[in-house]
Amino acid sequence: FCRERRRHAPDAAFIAITGTNGKSTTTALIAHLVRVAGCDAQVGGNIGTAILSLEPPGKSRVHVIEMSSYQIDLSPSLDPSVGILINLSEDHIDRHGTIEHYAEVKERLVAGVAAGGTAIVGVDDDWSRAIADRLDRAGKRVVPVSVKHSLADGVYVDKDSILRATGGLRGSTPHSSSC
Repeated sequence: FCRERRRHAPDAAFIAITGTNGKSTTTALIAHLVRVAGCDAQVGGNIGTAILSLEPPGKSRVHVIEMSSYQIDLSPSLDPSVGILINLSEDHIDRHGTIEHYAEVKERLVAGVAAGGTAIVGVDDDWSRAIADRLDRAGKRVVPVSVKHSLADGVYVDKDSILRATGGLRGSTPHSSSC
């Protein structure tokens, strides 16, 4: 999918979501928002339809794809325009051997974000927070998200409000696109 997208529709939006918990809910919510915005949302991956069975990338089409660690591990050319890492906790150690390797695999999704794209990382666990820091140091556009703590830069929950602070990490201006 990624190779064909680069070849035939390099500007087509590709949103990839991973995390230990909440992938399906986040994927479904994003797809709903994309549709409400008037775009063609192609939804699949770990949530249902295989990505190669979806309609091909196109200018007004957005692929919203849930990705497990297994799928990321088998996708060496992964380069979403938006990569989302929700959270990390110990899981699938039978496949990955250690939490460190599991975290490395999950990190590949957000580290592979295409030039000009955005990595969105939930920073409420130590593993994900370290990943967000590494991406920031590498010069990637990172938007940290927290439901537990206020942030100097990023999106966070404070009581009944969702706030966006813009003062800490470099390069965190959100990416904009019509679809």
